[in-house]
Amino acid sequence: MQMDCSGPGDTAQTISAGSSFRFQDLKAFIHRAEAERESRNSESPARNPKYLNLQSTIASHSGVVNCCAVNCETVITAFWVDSIDTLRPERATLGGPKPVFFAGWHEAFLSSLAGDRELGADQCILVRDTAAREEIRKQFGDIIGVLTLQESKGLEFDDVFLYNFFEDSTATWSQWRIVLMACSDQDFIPSRGIGTSPHSVLLSELKNLYVGITRACKKLYILDGSRNSEPMRELWLKEGLIDIAPPGTDVCQYIQKPSSLEQWAASGYKLFNTGQFQEAARRFERLREVAISTLQAGEREKAFLAAAEAFAQCAGDTFDAEKTGFHREAAKCYALADPAEQYRKAGYFDEIVQILSRHPEKITESCRNKLLYTCVVHYSRNGLRPPIPLFSSLESELTYLESQGLSEARIYLLESQQESLLKDRWNPDALQRAVDLALDSLWQECSFDKPVQDVLQNRESDSYKVLNCVQAIPPERLGISDSGQIRFFCAVQKSPFAEEVYQMGEEFSNRGEEAMALMTFNVFSSQLATLHSARAAELDIFLKCFERYVRLLISIVSNEIPFRATDSKVMKVFGIVPLHDRSYSVMAGTFLHRRFQQNRYLSTEINDLLMAQLQAHLRKKLQDESDASLISGAFATHCPYSIIHGCSCYRRHCNQQHERRLCLNAASYNMKINLHLQQIRILDLMFSVVGSHGDRLASMTAALDRLYAAIYCPIYIEGSNADLDWNSIRNAAGCIRIVGEWIQKTIEYLKPTGLPTNYTSYLMSVIRVTCLHTTFGGDCPLQDYVSRERCRVSYGEPPSTDDNVSADIVASLTESDAIRGVSALRFLLQNGVRMDLLVVCNFAEEVCSTFVSSLHPFGLHNLLVPRSWIMNPNKPVVRRDTIQSFLHCLGRLMNILRSGRAHTRFNLPQHGEPFVDLILARICRMLCILGYNVRDVGLSKTIAEILLLPTLEVDDPRNLSPRTQRYSAHESKTSS
Repeated sequence: MQMDCSGPGDTAQTISAGSSFRFQDLKAFIHRAEAERESRNSESPARNPKYLNLQSTIASHSGVVNCCAVNCETVITAFWVDSIDTLRPERATLGGPKPVFFAGWHEAFLSSLAGDRELGADQCILVRDTAAREEIRKQFGDIIGVLTLQESKGLEFDDVFLYNFFEDSTATWSQWRIVLMACSDQDFIPSRGIGTSPHSVLLSELKNLYVGITRACKKLYILDGSRNSEPMRELWLKEGLIDIAPPGTDVCQYIQKPSSLEQWAASGYKLFNTGQFQEAARRFERLREVAISTLQAGEREKAFLAAAEAFAQCAGDTFDAEKTGFHREAAKCYALADPAEQYRKAGYFDEIVQILSRHPEKITESCRNKLLYTCVVHYSRNGLRPPIPLFSSLESELTYLESQGLSEARIYLLESQQESLLKDRWNPDALQRAVDLALDSLWQECSFDKPVQDVLQNRESDSYKVLNCVQAIPPERLGISDSGQIRFFCAVQKSPFAEEVYQMGEEFSNRGEEAMALMTFNVFSSQLATLHSARAAELDIFLKCFERYVRLLISIVSNEIPFRATDSKVMKVFGIVPLHDRSYSVMAGTFLHRRFQQNRYLSTEINDLLMAQLQAHLRKKLQDESDASLISGAFATHCPYSIIHGCSCYRRHCNQQHERRLCLNAASYNMKINLHLQQIRILDLMFSVVGSHGDRLASMTAALDRLYAAIYCPIYIEGSNADLDWNSIRNAAGCIRIVGEWIQKTIEYLKPTGLPTNYTSYLMSVIRVTCLHTTFGGDCPLQDYVSRERCRVSYGEPPSTDDNVSADIVASLTESDAIRGVSALRFLLQNGVRMDLLVVCNFAEEVCSTFVSSLHPFGLHNLLVPRSWIMNPNKPVVRRDTIQSFLHCLGRLMNILRSGRAHTRFNLPQHGEPFVDLILARICRMLCILGYNVRDVGLSKTIAEILLLPTLEVDDPRNLSPRTQRYSAHESKTSS
């Protein structure tokens, strides 16, 4: 027993069920045994057992060690004194980074591991138990490097991702809160009941946490957003032992770079030596994949042999149920190792060719095939031709190279025989065979959703060499499909975003080659990343093409057009390979390939996989396009500073447009509205296939708000709705129909809630939607929707049943009811907080436009007003007192803006002060037009007073409405 206990140990890591071992108990046992032996044999004195307290560790650094020692051991010894050995604190000899805590948003991390990312050989994800691991694999696939806490005992990794430890904990949040008592600043005396049931479950949890943390040698990442994690996170933060990742941090950036063969091998043997055979097998399988994809022939063979020996060793040390699988993997690796290595080492290739040519009957078929393969590889790799032809014809040689997967040799043959193939008109079969093999080689590297242009422009790539060989072939010697494919690759190599590429997609679609059309449109749409700097005309062309692409994708995933994964052209585009038993596999690194999953599918399975991946691709493309449009300069509003001063603003990162005033005309105005409407068409397509109801409503509202801001500009220089020309809008009828449907869906779900900010926001939305309704027309019953009880915003206190601000807003905008419009405007200026200044100003001008008939009752002759005021000339006559009330409202608005405290009542954009100046100029213009046309001395005097008098103290609390005073008091109480 003393010999078995001669190594180091840590009793804080006893996490196996029923284990509570302590060295102090063992020391007491040995002491009693020695005392009994001394009593029986006095000549042999008893030995006093001793144990050494190791205080320094080199297994990890201080960032990890402190997180364990100061917290886990401190809490354990505080409540369960006799559960572990009481030792002096452990110290690390090296410093290091603190563990990083991710409170949520790590699902994308696991999704990326199921796709094109993977953990490094010396990284792992630790989960609580087998059930948690199976749940991850069920949801995200067979991710490599996932171990349970029990399996990780005795192992160490450079980086450890501790996943959902607290969320899967058997201890409750209230039990976890106990840890804060042990490390509080006050003197702590543990309660008698804490160390016993039911709190004893926390002891096991703390030991498991200790094991998980101490597996990390360099970096530790804790991924947990549950409530159970809050106590330990608070404790660690208080002690300054962890860093909290900012919201939205991409966990994938902490994944190591691709590991080498040596690292995968060492990792596999490390797991094998600790009995983790299944995970070790995954590492060896990864070793084989890396060898296939990266190594030269000689190195590849060594790697295959090493992997084969490792699998064989796993088979020898596992149970019968697992032996078959390991033996099968070992056999694959042995088969991939070249048995003709000795011939290459000898270098007698010319002699081998002589033997193969003169004495083929004296060599066994298997040996003949090996020697032929060896010679073909040697001559093609060195750019040589054998002294005697190895094949009877060029076609048979190309067929052999294709069957053996010797792409480099095939490319060399095409390059060397290019001239003879072009001149030989009597052998069209050889030319067709060469073209077929060349296109197959191109598709292997340039399949769907790969960076095709980068591959084709890389002079070292096989595709670049092959394309140079076949592009000189006259089109008349090729079929229509082959000629189209070669033209496609040549066009993409030159410029993937050219109009020619899109037109080729239309040609493919018209010929019924939907797979090629999809490939072409996908390449053309890959310019999403450059849209932020595109001009409006360029963006309009892209949106037109992108809509065509989206419609094709929707038609495919909804089975409107036949698109089967077993079709020859579909298989070519997506890298699908037919197998001999009527099943299919997917080439590694292609769109459909799933790493660490079985690569063998029946026809129905491969078709289902294709449809599922295309639907996910559609969702991603639509979301990427929507995100790109939000940051595109062509969609942005004009910078108010630039409009006022005629130059770019002083802000370094201003995301608004800075067009010269001369460029702001009706054409640019209509182009911007056209872009917004085309984007709405694409979003409407997206809503037909993806997105929840809540997401759709939020996206609709945001898109309509942006459309409103484009139509109702802050100042007339940018344009007005009178400049709107439906002939310049692409597919105007479809756009009007979609916007009308969106308006009805939006107004149906709008309602005021809670504080003044909420009903103010609701009223702003009502104004926007109603203005868009008047512009786009339609038969949506807006008045019925805003008159519902849940949509009522009352003027009085308590609210009465016959007044409704939102109903008055709709009536003023749709029925030109000036009285109700003035009442609503007065209510907004007295009670509104965090309003949209542009919306309020637009609404005031719409109300002002209803006075046209009253200003000049004898018709429009000699009347000077903007065109937008007389778009509906049939407006009722308004009484003088209504105009007077409106002028008082404008005066109040002017005073708010001139007081320098507009930000207290309005949500101002990025350039707050220039924007307020623009609105002031617009209101002054409105007042001047009204004063020029009015025929009333009293009204003219009132207008002059508003324009010329100094600023009033409009924000004096005594002038605020009761609702606004209550909101201000609530805000002050909340902030204090």
